[in-house]
Amino acid sequence: MPIDHIEEVNKHIDHIEHVEKFNPFHDKLGRFANAQGFSSYSANPKTKAGANAINRSAAGGHGRTLNVHRESKGESIQQNARWLATGQKPAVPAATSRARYQQRKLKQQQAAAAGAATASQTTQNQQNASASSTRPATVAARQQKWKQMQQQKQQQQAQQQNQQQTAPQGKVRVTQTMRSGVKMDVDFDQSKVAGAKNKEFKGTAEGKDLTKSFDATKMKASDSYYGEKRYTNQVADMQGFNSPAKKVSKAEFDKLAKDCGDEFFRTVGDGKLNGKNTTAKGFKDAFTKENDMGMNGNSGRVYGDGIYTVSSKMNAGRSRAYNSSDVAAAKRESQWYGDGQTTLRMTWLSKPNIVTDRKLNNEWNKLSNAEKAKFGNHKNTYACAKGYDAVYTSSSNYMTVFNRSKLAVLDD
Repeated sequence: MPIDHIEEVNKHIDHIEHVEKFNPFHDKLGRFANAQGFSSYSANPKTKAGANAINRSAAGGHGRTLNVHRESKGESIQQNARWLATGQKPAVPAATSRARYQQRKLKQQQAAAAGAATASQTTQNQQNASASSTRPATVAARQQKWKQMQQQKQQQQAQQQNQQQTAPQGKVRVTQTMRSGVKMDVDFDQSKVAGAKNKEFKGTAEGKDLTKSFDATKMKASDSYYGEKRYTNQVADMQGFNSPAKKVSKAEFDKLAKDCGDEFFRTVGDGKLNGKNTTAKGFKDAFTKENDMGMNGNSGRVYGDGIYTVSSKMNAGRSRAYNSSDVAAAKRESQWYGDGQTTLRMTWLSKPNIVTDRKLNNEWNKLSNAEKAKFGNHKNTYACAKGYDAVYTSSSNYMTVFNRSKLAVLDD
């Protein structure tokens, strides 16, 4: 009669171990063992392998049975299966195999622990040796190390002084990173920094003639317009033009506008700035905060690359005296052109270097095709490389600005 759960005493010569076993049957003689030997049954009837083993053992009527969980004790399923099928016992009794397995496992654990201890000690010795090598062992060595540190400090101070001396008097040299990743040293005039309403304002950058050194054919364009590669922003980076404008008070703005005789306006709307959706206010704020906002807006580029503004001073190529009527007219035209969302009111911080489009055309037409290719075949790129701050349009009162660092924006 099968017994579902019993606690069996498994006897092996001088070894007695209490284990919980599942014995679904006696053999055909009603015994748990026979002359061939004895064993208990631990196959799980809920598994396919265990169920098959039970059926095979029951059909064979063996007193010894397949133990599908005994690999951990040194035997394999194949050994037990062969025992079940042929009556050939495993070469090593279960108890002996289990003892050997446990001894082998213990030795492996001890070897692993010893190896870890050796590695830890080696690491500690290396750290101690390294610390000893960096720590002066004598007073003389410490003094020598201190002397070296002082020399390094003096060299760094000398380099800083040299950099300051290479910048023209009254200017500070700042390293600008171009869109291409190239770094350029730019000299900013800081005489106008006082009174700035924005901490991002570095000073004004004066344009230099870069036409001999700039070569777009050796660069990767950072901008394009209807598939045409453009390089004007990269030139502006090199010049320091693409730097924040100065945000000023009403009193300072009025004085600057009177001194230069011009106020000009730029009206912006919602759109994309550096690939991200931006509100009109975001564009206005970026004008006095961002180093890398680019100079082109979201509209067309009828007059080429640059910051489009409406000037109160120039109209159809003729200069006019500074007056409130022309200022109001310029503002209205800017608001109409820019759909009247957000308007920046601007003037110059210092005397600008502005070229008319007629003069620029004359200069451009004198260049060969190979020379034009060095500026991406775009004359505004050439104008920016030449060092011009802006271009007046002869047919209207529009002014295309390149040098944002020289602009004063009213804080309104």
